[in-house]
Amino acid sequence: HQEWKDRLAFVNSTLQRVTDVPNWVRNNGTLELLAPRYEILPVLALGNSIATPIDGITGNVIVVKDFAELEQRQKEVQGQIVLFNAIFTSYHETVIYRVQGAIEASKYGAVASLVRSITPFSLQTPHAGVMRYSDEYPPIPHAAITLEAADYFQRLQDSGQSISIRLLLTCESKPLTESYNIIAEIKGSEKPEEVVLMGGHIDSWDVGRGAMDDAGGVVAFLFSLH
Repeated sequence: HQEWKDRLAFVNSTLQRVTDVPNWVRNNGTLELLAPRYEILPVLALGNSIATPIDGITGNVIVVKDFAELEQRQKEVQGQIVLFNAIFTSYHETVIYRVQGAIEASKYGAVASLVRSITPFSLQTPHAGVMRYSDEYPPIPHAAITLEAADYFQRLQDSGQSISIRLLLTCESKPLTESYNIIAEIKGSEKPEEVVLMGGHIDSWDVGRGAMDDAGGVVAFLFSLH
Protein backbone atom coordinates (compact mmCIF):
# COMPACT_ATOMS: atom_id res chain seq x y z
CA HIS A 1 0.00 0.00 0.00
CA GLN A 2 2.76 2.47 0.94
CA GLU A 3 4.73 1.59 -2.21
CA TRP A 4 1.59 2.27 -4.28
CA LYS A 5 1.23 5.70 -2.65
CA ASP A 6 4.93 6.55 -3.12
CA ARG A 7 4.95 5.65 -6.81
CA LEU A 8 1.56 7.09 -7.74
CA ALA A 9 1.34 10.35 -5.85
CA PHE A 10 -1.74 11.41 -7.84
CA VAL A 11 -3.73 8.44 -6.55
CA ASN A 12 -5.83 8.78 -3.41
CA SER A 13 -5.48 5.35 -1.85
CA THR A 14 -6.74 3.96 1.44
CA LEU A 15 -6.85 0.63 3.24
CA GLN A 16 -10.23 -0.94 3.98
CA ARG A 17 -10.02 -3.34 6.93
CA VAL A 18 -11.76 -6.68 6.48
CA THR A 19 -12.45 -8.87 9.51
CA ASP A 20 -13.38 -12.54 9.96
CA VAL A 21 -11.23 -13.73 7.05
CA PRO A 22 -10.78 -17.53 6.82
CA ASN A 23 -7.22 -18.51 7.75
CA TRP A 24 -6.42 -21.86 6.13
CA VAL A 25 -2.79 -23.05 6.04
CA ARG A 26 -1.61 -25.76 3.63
CA ASN A 27 1.52 -26.92 5.50
CA ASN A 28 2.94 -30.14 4.01
CA GLY A 29 1.59 -33.12 2.13
CA THR A 30 2.86 -36.39 0.71
CA LEU A 31 1.41 -38.96 -1.66
CA GLU A 32 3.00 -42.39 -1.74
CA LEU A 33 2.06 -44.96 -4.34
CA LEU A 34 2.35 -48.29 -2.50
CA ALA A 35 1.15 -50.73 -5.16
CA PRO A 36 1.64 -51.95 -7.82
CA ARG A 37 5.01 -50.29 -7.16
CA TYR A 38 6.43 -47.72 -4.78
CA GLU A 39 6.76 -44.09 -5.85
CA ILE A 40 6.42 -40.66 -4.24
CA LEU A 41 4.18 -38.37 -6.29
CA PRO A 42 3.57 -34.59 -6.13
CA VAL A 43 0.42 -33.54 -4.29
CA LEU A 44 -1.17 -30.33 -2.99
CA ALA A 45 -3.92 -30.08 -0.40
CA LEU A 46 -6.75 -27.97 -1.80
CA GLY A 47 -7.87 -24.80 -0.09
CA ASN A 48 -10.22 -25.46 2.86
CA SER A 49 -9.48 -29.20 2.91
CA ILE A 50 -9.28 -30.92 6.25
CA ALA A 51 -6.11 -32.79 7.17
CA THR A 52 -5.68 -36.53 7.14
CA PRO A 53 -5.01 -38.33 10.43
CA ILE A 54 -1.43 -37.83 11.63
CA ASP A 55 -0.36 -41.18 10.14
CA GLY A 56 -2.16 -40.49 6.87
CA ILE A 57 -4.85 -42.43 5.01
CA THR A 58 -3.94 -45.69 3.30
CA GLY A 59 -6.36 -47.16 0.82
CA ASN A 60 -7.16 -48.26 -2.70
CA VAL A 61 -7.90 -45.76 -5.45
CA ILE A 62 -10.92 -45.84 -7.73
CA VAL A 63 -10.47 -43.66 -10.82
CA VAL A 64 -13.52 -42.00 -12.40
CA LYS A 65 -13.71 -39.53 -15.26
CA ASP A 66 -16.79 -37.62 -14.12
CA PHE A 67 -19.62 -37.54 -11.59
CA ALA A 68 -21.76 -39.78 -13.79
CA GLU A 69 -19.17 -42.58 -13.65
CA LEU A 70 -18.88 -42.09 -9.89
CA GLU A 71 -22.62 -42.60 -9.54
CA GLN A 72 -22.51 -45.70 -11.76
CA ARG A 73 -19.76 -47.22 -9.61
CA GLN A 74 -21.03 -46.01 -6.25
CA LYS A 75 -21.10 -49.53 -4.77
CA GLU A 76 -17.29 -49.71 -5.20
CA VAL A 77 -16.58 -46.43 -3.39
CA GLN A 78 -17.15 -47.23 0.31
CA GLY A 79 -13.85 -46.94 2.18
CA GLN A 80 -11.91 -46.11 -1.01
CA ILE A 81 -10.04 -43.02 -2.25
CA VAL A 82 -11.68 -41.49 -5.31
CA LEU A 83 -9.61 -39.86 -8.06
CA PHE A 84 -11.48 -37.56 -10.45
CA ASN A 85 -9.55 -37.83 -13.70
CA ALA A 86 -11.59 -35.25 -15.58
CA ILE A 87 -9.85 -34.10 -18.77
CA PHE A 88 -9.62 -30.30 -19.01
CA THR A 89 -12.10 -28.76 -21.44
CA SER A 90 -12.45 -25.26 -20.02
CA TYR A 91 -11.90 -23.86 -16.54
CA HIS A 92 -15.60 -23.18 -16.11
CA GLU A 93 -16.58 -26.75 -17.01
CA THR A 94 -13.77 -28.68 -15.31
CA VAL A 95 -13.25 -26.79 -12.04
CA ILE A 96 -16.40 -28.38 -10.56
CA TYR A 97 -14.39 -31.54 -9.86
CA ARG A 98 -11.98 -29.59 -7.68
CA VAL A 99 -14.67 -27.57 -5.94
CA GLN A 100 -17.34 -30.26 -5.51
CA GLY A 101 -15.29 -33.45 -5.73
CA ALA A 102 -14.99 -34.12 -2.00
CA ILE A 103 -18.75 -33.71 -1.55
CA GLU A 104 -19.59 -36.18 -4.31
CA ALA A 105 -16.99 -38.73 -3.16
CA SER A 106 -18.09 -38.48 0.48
CA LYS A 107 -21.72 -39.02 -0.58
CA TYR A 108 -20.84 -42.64 -1.44
CA GLY A 109 -18.54 -43.31 1.50
CA ALA A 110 -15.06 -42.41 0.20
CA VAL A 111 -12.41 -41.70 2.87
CA ALA A 112 -10.51 -39.16 0.72
CA SER A 113 -10.59 -37.72 -2.77
CA LEU A 114 -8.06 -36.59 -5.34
CA VAL A 115 -8.52 -34.49 -8.45
CA ARG A 116 -6.58 -34.17 -11.68
CA SER A 117 -5.21 -30.60 -11.64
CA ILE A 118 -7.48 -28.15 -13.46
CA THR A 119 -5.15 -27.28 -16.31
CA PRO A 120 -4.42 -28.45 -19.87
CA PHE A 121 -0.65 -28.57 -19.28
CA SER A 122 1.65 -29.94 -16.60
CA LEU A 123 5.32 -30.38 -15.79
CA GLN A 124 4.69 -32.63 -12.79
CA THR A 125 3.04 -29.59 -11.20
CA PRO A 126 -0.17 -29.98 -9.18
CA HIS A 127 -2.36 -26.86 -9.16
CA ALA A 128 -3.74 -25.15 -6.08
CA GLY A 129 -7.31 -23.94 -5.72
CA VAL A 130 -10.31 -23.82 -3.43
CA MET A 131 -12.73 -26.64 -2.59
CA ARG A 132 -15.96 -26.87 -0.61
CA TYR A 133 -17.83 -29.13 1.76
CA SER A 134 -21.53 -29.68 2.33
CA ASP A 135 -23.31 -30.10 5.65
CA GLU A 136 -25.07 -33.13 4.15
CA TYR A 137 -21.94 -35.33 4.00
CA PRO A 138 -18.84 -35.82 6.19
CA PRO A 139 -15.80 -33.75 5.16
CA ILE A 140 -12.94 -35.80 3.69
CA PRO A 141 -9.40 -34.75 2.72
CA HIS A 142 -9.22 -33.44 -0.85
CA ALA A 143 -6.02 -32.86 -2.84
CA ALA A 144 -4.74 -32.19 -6.36
CA ILE A 145 -2.31 -34.40 -8.25
CA THR A 146 -0.52 -33.86 -11.54
CA LEU A 147 -1.87 -34.69 -14.99
CA GLU A 148 0.92 -37.22 -15.34
CA ALA A 149 -0.03 -39.04 -12.13
CA ALA A 150 -3.75 -38.99 -12.99
CA ASP A 151 -3.10 -40.52 -16.41
CA TYR A 152 -0.80 -43.12 -14.82
CA PHE A 153 -3.47 -44.14 -12.31
CA GLN A 154 -5.99 -44.37 -15.16
CA ARG A 155 -3.70 -46.70 -17.12
CA LEU A 156 -3.14 -48.89 -14.07
CA GLN A 157 -6.87 -49.21 -13.47
CA ASP A 158 -7.60 -49.87 -17.15
CA SER A 159 -5.04 -52.70 -17.13
CA GLY A 160 -6.79 -54.32 -14.18
CA GLN A 161 -4.21 -53.48 -11.51
CA SER A 162 -5.13 -52.41 -7.99
CA ILE A 163 -3.80 -49.02 -6.90
CA SER A 164 -2.88 -48.53 -3.26
CA ILE A 165 -1.68 -45.20 -1.88
CA ARG A 166 -0.91 -43.43 1.37
CA LEU A 167 -2.04 -39.79 1.54
CA LEU A 168 -0.80 -37.45 4.25
CA LEU A 169 -2.05 -33.85 4.48
CA THR A 170 -1.21 -31.58 7.41
CA CYS A 171 -3.31 -28.56 6.40
CA GLU A 172 -5.27 -26.74 9.08
CA SER A 173 -7.84 -24.00 9.60
CA LYS A 174 -6.67 -21.44 12.13
CA PRO A 175 -8.76 -18.78 13.91
CA LEU A 176 -10.31 -16.12 11.71
CA THR A 177 -7.96 -13.27 10.90
CA GLU A 178 -8.14 -9.86 9.23
CA SER A 179 -6.98 -8.51 5.90
CA TYR A 180 -7.35 -5.35 3.81
CA ASN A 181 -8.73 -4.12 0.52
CA ILE A 182 -6.74 -1.40 -1.24
CA ILE A 183 -9.07 1.30 -2.51
CA ALA A 184 -7.46 3.69 -5.00
CA GLU A 185 -9.23 6.69 -6.49
CA ILE A 186 -8.12 8.75 -9.49
CA LYS A 187 -10.27 11.84 -9.96
CA GLY A 188 -11.16 12.58 -13.56
CA SER A 189 -10.41 16.01 -14.98
CA GLU A 190 -13.40 16.21 -17.32
CA LYS A 191 -16.17 14.31 -15.47
CA PRO A 192 -15.04 13.96 -11.85
CA GLU A 193 -18.59 13.24 -10.66
CA GLU A 194 -18.86 10.05 -12.76
CA VAL A 195 -17.47 6.74 -11.48
CA VAL A 196 -15.89 3.81 -13.30
CA LEU A 197 -15.26 0.89 -10.94
CA MET A 198 -12.57 -1.67 -11.76
CA GLY A 199 -10.64 -4.14 -9.67
CA GLY A 200 -8.91 -7.44 -9.16
CA HIS A 201 -7.47 -9.49 -6.34
CA ILE A 202 -3.85 -8.97 -5.30
CA ASP A 203 -3.33 -12.17 -3.36
CA SER A 204 -2.05 -15.52 -4.61
CA TRP A 205 -1.80 -19.09 -3.38
CA ASP A 206 1.19 -19.80 -1.16
CA VAL A 207 2.87 -22.12 -3.68
CA GLY A 208 3.04 -19.50 -6.44
CA ARG A 209 3.94 -15.88 -7.06
CA GLY A 210 0.61 -14.85 -8.55
CA ALA A 211 2.17 -13.81 -11.86
CA MET A 212 -0.89 -14.92 -13.82
CA ASP A 213 -3.47 -15.19 -11.04
CA ASP A 214 -4.02 -12.36 -10.58
CA ALA A 215 -1.13 -10.02 -11.46
CA GLY A 216 -2.09 -10.47 -15.12
CA GLY A 217 -5.62 -9.35 -14.34
CA VAL A 218 -4.42 -6.36 -12.32
CA VAL A 219 -2.14 -5.23 -15.17
CA ALA A 220 -5.01 -5.61 -17.64
CA PHE A 221 -7.34 -3.35 -15.67
CA LEU A 222 -4.57 -0.82 -15.04
CA PHE A 223 -3.86 -0.61 -18.78
CA SER A 224 -7.56 -0.20 -19.49
CA LEU A 225 -7.49 2.88 -17.24
CA HIS A 226 -4.57 4.36 -19.15
